[in-house]
Amino acid sequence: VGPARTIAVTFLIPAFAMLWGRVFLGEVLTWHMVAGCAVILLGTALATGAVRLSGRGGWGGAFALPARGVFRFPRGCLSA
Repeated sequence: VGPARTIAVTFLIPAFAMLWGRVFLGEVLTWHMVAGCAVILLGTALATGAVRLSGRGGWGGAFALPARGVFRFPRGCLSA
């Protein structure tokens, strides 16, 4: 799996804390919280390679998904 994808779990802790706070404690979500969650998800996607920037000019204004499946398990990973 590799360290880059493994550390992604740590990146997602604040987003899930916000979700569970809303579901179980009835906390109010603000737009600041939702915007922060979006930044966390985008950063995690960029760090793990689930989303990559396209174009030659830096941001280029567009995102592209990789050609190969990112969320596939390696062979033999799920075998008993």
